[in-house]
Amino acid sequence: MAASGNVPLTAIIRSIDEAREAPNLSSAVRIAVLRWYQAKAAEKR
Repeated sequence: MAASGNVPLTAIIRSIDEAREAPNLSSAVRIAVLRWYQAKAAEKR
């Protein structure tokens, strides 16, 4: 995610943390990664 967007990992984690709906950060990160991969897969269709 960080490499493809040319964004520092800390910035991605910060944005996930600020926008999270999950009760903890680790869950929010897993959800964000899943959604990112789903979006990438949908682009390839």
